[in-house]
Amino acid sequence: MDEAARNKLWKEYGELKNADLREKLILEYAPLVKLVAGRLSMYLGFNVEYDDLVGYGVFGLIDAIDKFDTMKDVKFETYASLRIRGSHFWIRSGRWTGFREPFEIARKKSIPPSRKLRLNTVM
Repeated sequence: MDEAARNKLWKEYGELKNADLREKLILEYAPLVKLVAGRLSMYLGFNVEYDDLVGYGVFGLIDAIDKFDTMKDVKFETYASLRIRGSHFWIRSGRWTGFREPFEIARKKSIPPSRKLRLNTVM
């Protein structure tokens, strides 16, 4: 996609915030995630899998697309590279809680204590 088409896509996305346009932007900038992940994998060595870095980087790309302000005089690639790189360290630090709990754990937490007693005696 050329620069004019990208600018048009950004303009449409800024006005509509459409999921289809967002997906087009994600696909357009996916190679940027691979680029940043490749650079980080050289830096981190064998401690982290490349595919994991790409997976984490997609979260950063999505976050960058959602928060990017087209009115500022900054290229998206520059902004997104920082967000992608930051997402790797944020997720690996353990402070990110975006993953859902396994179903069984969530279900056990939601059962009231009085019902747990009845379930234990039946089983």
